Amino acid sequence: MRKKHNLSEEGLKALRKSANKNLKPFTKGHKTNVDRKRSEISKKKQSLAMKGRRSNFYNNNHTEAAKEKISNANKNRILPPWTDERRKKTSERMKGNQHAKGNHFKQTEEFKNKVRERNINYPNKKFKNTKIELKIHEELKKRNFIEKKDYFRNYPLLKMFNVDFYFPNKKIVIECDGDYWHNRKDVKMKDLIKNRKLKENGFNLYRFWEHEIHNSPAECVNKIFETIKL
Repeated sequence: MRKKHNLSEEGLKALRKSANKNLKPFTKGHKTNVDRKRSEISKKKQSLAMKGRRSNFYNNNHTEAAKEKISNANKNRILPPWTDERRKKTSERMKGNQHAKGNHFKQTEEFKNKVRERNINYPNKKFKNTKIELKIHEELKKRNFIEKKDYFRNYPLLKMFNVDFYFPNKKIVIECDGDYWHNRKDVKMKDLIKNRKLKENGFNLYRFWEHEIHNSPAECVNKIFETIKL
């Protein structure tokens, strides 16, 4: 049996103090991975060793229940607020980081077009229809138009972008624009390019604002009927 020592509080404090003096951090005198500078040969070897390997999350060990559990855990995460002090610390930490500056990889126009084309034609891509798109969709159904026969939703055109609604027989394109998002300067520029490309290729484009659709989706569809007989 272990002997019990009846030490006073002062005696215990003195004992702890003397013990702590002899303790050394395990990293003292050793370089950590952060401090160690790797040679180019070492980097190349690691790159070749990791080639073709995917993250452990993508292996077959994760069941659907596990994936759902991870997803729910991330949804309930509460991140600390962005205070001025936190912003300053983040800024200091990211100084000199080439990835943060976007200099790690220069994208050519050809590369951008290939990525854009792949994203548009990706067969498993899922689109979430907005409320205003659903209102136009319901209005078209009321008028006996059949989806995937008379018209298509989120349809890729010209290998450049997707449109909200497309009638192939009359080459009609309908775009539903959110009042906030499509009033942004960068989005306005994209919309202008999209409009020009569609008109140059003979498409009949109709754009409707969010407030117009909310007021009356029927009137929006009527505007198309006034010019083109479907």
